[in-house]
Amino acid sequence: MMKVIGIDVSKLHLDLALLDQDGKVLQEAHISNKASCLRKLLRSWIKGQCSGARMLVCLEPTGPYSFEAIKTMLAVGVPVWLAHPADIKNSLGMTRGKSDQVDARRIAQYALRFGDKARFLDETFLHLQELSICWPRVTSSCASAPSTVCNKAISSKPCKGAPKRASSDAAIIRPPP
Repeated sequence: MMKVIGIDVSKLHLDLALLDQDGKVLQEAHISNKASCLRKLLRSWIKGQCSGARMLVCLEPTGPYSFEAIKTMLAVGVPVWLAHPADIKNSLGMTRGKSDQVDARRIAQYALRFGDKARFLDETFLHLQELSICWPRVTSSCASAPSTVCNKAISSKPCKGAPKRASSDAAIIRPPP
């Protein structure tokens, strides 16, 4: 048994659609774009309608707005797939009507139909996202400072907007030679 969740991400909220393997909408939700809200909903769906079923979550990449959602889903252990918006749009053909909830349903339908193409995200994605947030600061610091000063400054200050890490997990980012 397979269950698919499509998520339409915006800055303030997430719209989710849960579909079964036949494409029937089992449940829809509109929640705040916060890790705690998503975690609570996912756990209730996993214990309820998705109990014992394989799951796939599909969403469009929306930059920083989807980062917390992806991080939360990976922490819960749900497979996550970022599908290109053009692929989703092209797979639908001519459509009418547009809302966040309709988009969530369409993303879920796309995932159900093309799930065999899914490329799942893992912890590497999170580390790359963190690096992409920090990289502008790294390059600007290195342009104005000698190499040793640059390395010390980069490794000692957290990047604005970067996820917080445990001190034992801290990484030193070195500029390219």
